[in-house]
Amino acid sequence: MAHMGTPCVTKVGTMNSRARLSLLLCLASFAGVLLTGLLLAFFAQPSHRVRWDLSNHSTQTLSERTTRALTALPAESRLTGFFFQEEEHLLRNGAAVYPQAFSRLRTLLEDARIQTGSNLTVLQLDETTDMIQVEAEAVRLQREPGEILFLESKGKIQRLSFPDLFVTTDPTADGQPARIRQEQVDTSLGNAATLLIQEHFPHIWIIQDPTVPLSRDLFPFLEGQGFSPQTVQSLPSHQEGDLLLIPGQWKPFLPSLAAEVSQWVADGHPTWISLGFNAPPGVISWWNEVLLPQGFAFLDGLVCEPISTSTGSAAVGTPDCGRLEIRPQSLSAQHPATRFLTSRSRSYLFAGVRPLDFRGGSNDYTRAPLVRTRTNAWVENPEHPDFQPSGHEAKGVQNLAMAANRWNPNGNAPGRLIAIGTTLLFQQDHFPFSKDFLAATFRWLAKGKEGDVGLVPLHSIPFRPSRKEKVRMANIAILGIPGFTFLFALVIFFRRRR
Repeated sequence: MAHMGTPCVTKVGTMNSRARLSLLLCLASFAGVLLTGLLLAFFAQPSHRVRWDLSNHSTQTLSERTTRALTALPAESRLTGFFFQEEEHLLRNGAAVYPQAFSRLRTLLEDARIQTGSNLTVLQLDETTDMIQVEAEAVRLQREPGEILFLESKGKIQRLSFPDLFVTTDPTADGQPARIRQEQVDTSLGNAATLLIQEHFPHIWIIQDPTVPLSRDLFPFLEGQGFSPQTVQSLPSHQEGDLLLIPGQWKPFLPSLAAEVSQWVADGHPTWISLGFNAPPGVISWWNEVLLPQGFAFLDGLVCEPISTSTGSAAVGTPDCGRLEIRPQSLSAQHPATRFLTSRSRSYLFAGVRPLDFRGGSNDYTRAPLVRTRTNAWVENPEHPDFQPSGHEAKGVQNLAMAANRWNPNGNAPGRLIAIGTTLLFQQDHFPFSKDFLAATFRWLAKGKEGDVGLVPLHSIPFRPSRKEKVRMANIAILGIPGFTFLFALVIFFRRRR
């Protein structure tokens, strides 16, 4: 009997152990499911997500500057995107401009929604959206064809068109389609958000000579940089950050306006003066007298440089010598107005420039050249130009733009002034090549800080390798990679034969 009872006790004990183990597994599974659900609910909140950008230079997300500006917007702000292919020249020859651009925009808009949490409502409208909703939003926002993004906050709207977001090349006659040359979504979106949270827009009072045409893109550009430009015939009352712009002058000011401008400069209010090589002598002498305390003056003549040809030689004797390619090395790396431009590997076009030089000055101001030529430049006589250096013409490095700053600035009179020897920076054909320079210098004039025109994606900055780097890249591409592949194949071949 004792022998027969022993297995029964063992069986019952085994069943109890299995029941406890099953119960423990069920409880562990339930706890795991509960923990997984809690973790999913936690990380579903945009503010709790962690994102890694594994792309080169971390360019696949919004910059910290843009994210900070969007986050600072008040609650219930809206970002609306209209993804419609409306510009016919970007569709020719099977161009993929719109698909690539819209794919990139969708990624960045979703990133903006996640990064800002519940502050920003993002709405994306395209051909699959109910057309009644599209029409209602277009009417509400008063949308014009070509406008892509609308950023709204407390009744104020910033509109961004396709050219504001992407720089494209046009299709060519030989059948080449349009292509995206540069992306500036992050910069434009960050600027738009910054403008919406900005309470006071500094004015740029523009005294425009009717005979000096300005680019039609100048005013939208200045507005996009956070300024309120306005053409005036007399100087109104001003606030901190307001500045005066003289984009060229061919006639002397009327006595009343001349007195106002002279007093404005003497009081140390921010001023930008542009006078080209063909400005009248009376205008030049008047400004030189006004600028005497700042310590520099406009000189006579047209600054020229030899033209670099495709063979590497330097050519002279043509009017193109007066079109100067300003390389980053020619910008001041010490002055805050141009310091960050020297590291961007971009060239600028300065044409029709008269030189400037130090003259007079007082201990109230510091003065510094902003833009200079190379050592092979010379000053041509514009009355009888032959565009060749000669014995009676000034040669060597010439100053093209100069800046003055008061040692002890006070309030509305910081004493910041920039003088430049060309007016073509503001005209239609040359303005596109001057935007970065203008944005940086205007910001310094208004705020006294290093120009911040937004984060530019690194893939939009030109890559200019040296000759040595080109040779190294060619050796790696032609010899290194195929050679390594062949060597690796030989090693595998001999190992398999063993």
